[in-house]
Formats: sequence, structure tokens, C-alpha cells
Amino acid sequence: MAAPSVVLFDLDDTLLETHEAHRAAVILCCRRAAERHPGWTPAALQEAFVRTYRTLEAQLEAGSLRMVIGDIGEIGEMGERSQ
Repeated sequence: MAAPSVVLFDLDDTLLETHEAHRAAVILCCRRAAERHPGWTPAALQEAFVRTYRTLEAQLEAGSLRMVIGDIGEIGEMGERSQ
């Protein structure tokens, strides 16, 4: 099987509606992590995830965060590349 040549990230759900599946996955992951770590609660983990996700999303929207992905280089606004 050939390796994928492109990976698309639908950060604003314009291609697929995934909110319910995403929410269910977060809840399940937080439950499983709490089962393995005494002192952690699913609610606290979920709150930390949501807070971090919202911060990341705000930084991406403001253009104050740049992503570097392997040998592709830096990805800036509108997906342009710089080397």
C-alpha cells in the first residue's frame, strides 16, 4: 500500500461534521486515562483538553502560531509553504 501523499485537516468542519464524534472520543479518552491514573478525573481531563484546544484554535485563527511539519517546512496563513 502506498503512503499518503497529502493529509487534509478540516479544522473548521467545512468538509465533515465531526463535533459529536469528537466529543464522544474526548469523553472516552478522558475516562480511560483517569482509570489508569489515580487522582485524575474524567471531568478535570476534559476541562484541560477543552481549555487547551480553545487556546490553540484562537492562536491559529489570530495567525500567532505557525506549524512546522517534518520536511514540508513552515505552514503559515492560507497554507503557504516557506523553506
